Amino acid sequence: MARRSSSASQILSSPLQCYTSTSGSPYLNLAFEHFLLQNAPPKSKILFFYVNKPSVVIGRNQNPWLETDLLQLHRNGVELVRRRSGGGAVFHDEGNINWSVICPSEDFTRDKHADMVVRGLKQLGVAGVRVNERHDIVLIPEAASEGRQVVYPEPDGAERPVERPQEPLKISGSAYKLTRGRALHHGTCLLEDTNLFTLGKMLQSPARSHIIAKGVESVRSPVGKVPIHRYDFEAAVQTEFKSMYETSYETIKQARCDERVLEDARVLRGFEELQTREWKFEQTPRFDLISDPRREIDGDSKCNLPHNWPANVHVSLHIRHAVIERAGIDLGDVGKKAVQSVLGYTIADAATSCGAKLKASEPNDPKVTAIAEWIDTMIPTPGILN
Repeated sequence: MARRSSSASQILSSPLQCYTSTSGSPYLNLAFEHFLLQNAPPKSKILFFYVNKPSVVIGRNQNPWLETDLLQLHRNGVELVRRRSGGGAVFHDEGNINWSVICPSEDFTRDKHADMVVRGLKQLGVAGVRVNERHDIVLIPEAASEGRQVVYPEPDGAERPVERPQEPLKISGSAYKLTRGRALHHGTCLLEDTNLFTLGKMLQSPARSHIIAKGVESVRSPVGKVPIHRYDFEAAVQTEFKSMYETSYETIKQARCDERVLEDARVLRGFEELQTREWKFEQTPRFDLISDPRREIDGDSKCNLPHNWPANVHVSLHIRHAVIERAGIDLGDVGKKAVQSVLGYTIADAATSCGAKLKASEPNDPKVTAIAEWIDTMIPTPGILN
């Protein structure tokens, strides 16, 4: 079926709506998605597809220093985005597709629309795909020899087909936002052009074993991708959406959306807010950075201290809303002076890095220098990166 050329504003009042974004901006797409959640008719059901340029998108209550490598993002031109829904961190690029369903609360369950996507994938020949107990879409090992193959990344970055993966491979996660009377469920499906090696690299924080955080920490899962083109995915999922909700008197209305949605002040306001440092970083729940590795991660404590780390020195920073509220550095009077130099420091929006402030407190002390350089690696300052 050919797409209608209706504008987003023309179909907003329709009971069944399907949008496809032609913008690669994660800020625009998430702002428009939130606009639909808040402003579409209360009984409407909406399907929305979008593909973002390279970006790491973290959940509403996540810690960017824990979930990603901010230095890698900066060096590779990858955006950091905090969405309004919960869930874990995901890497977006032009090789995967984001699907979103907005519906009345009474039509929502955590698996209902993931199952819809599964049926669409099966239409396209992906055998053995299902929704697991975490509401993720996975490909199970028994199906590896059937239908389309999946691929996974080798340690050297190469991607090779696998005949029988050792455990289910996650190909799409789920995140949710529930409001009064409305529900949003969205996910990211890894398709044929997803770069799984880059995905893994961008979601590996050097500080992971040294941060104790409140909020939601992502659950690491082995991932795979399915060799399907985005337009085939859209068509198959839309067919399933229509079969669920379309009736003889309620037919789906379709529209493409682009930068013109920013002409609506409500969309523009959300678009601008998502880009602020206050939203990206100062919304971070409180956390502690400690030099001693926290609990074991993946069977290994993974202490990430430099070779010149001073012996028997413990460092701790207590950070709330990206502001250092308490600190401890076991270096006697030198440590006390260094601590005073960073108390009240905002790591989200500063003219100098936290490490630079420490160095300035004792510029000729090699121990302070080693600690300062380590802190700047663990919690780099976005203001300096930008």
